[in-house]
Amino acid sequence: MFERFTPDARQSVLAAASMAAESGAAKAEPDHLLLALSRAGGAGADILTGHGVTADDLAEAARGPRLRAGLTDDEADALGAVGIDVEQVFRRIEETFGPGSLDQPDSPPSRKPGRVGGPYSPQAKKVLEISLREARALGAREIGTPHLLLALLRLGVSPPLAAVLAGRGVTYDGVRRDAGETT
Repeated sequence: MFERFTPDARQSVLAAASMAAESGAAKAEPDHLLLALSRAGGAGADILTGHGVTADDLAEAARGPRLRAGLTDDEADALGAVGIDVEQVFRRIEETFGPGSLDQPDSPPSRKPGRVGGPYSPQAKKVLEISLREARALGAREIGTPHLLLALLRLGVSPPLAAVLAGRGVTYDGVRRDAGETT
């Protein structure tokens, strides 16, 4: 099936696997596919850009809220509301274990990703399968990035990425209309 992908779609799929490996993930997930698609250029990225969604927007959403010692600001505020002085706890931990002991590493620890069954999770493989169906339904001879985007919208991505898409009006029906115009 891989030979049926356009160069942009093929690049997106390969980049997703690389992105997953670099982040220490065992397998590429649908989120990796969306992030890679947004960076690869081509019709799928153009559709996202037309809705005001950039690769940077998606990458920022994927990183999630800023954490200190594994806590978001909202979680620290909630602990403060029940009388726990989080800053005092942090100070005592650093006094005991040394300065910087609560710092988050810049990148996940290096490990060998599990590659049993290939570099893609079952959900990511399903996205690739559905993208073929989307291409056929639109009468396309090749699977392009718009078809990958349609499959991602059908099967879903993580809530932070889904929120970016929904917030910018990226819908399955709208992308399907746009994809039909590009094929």
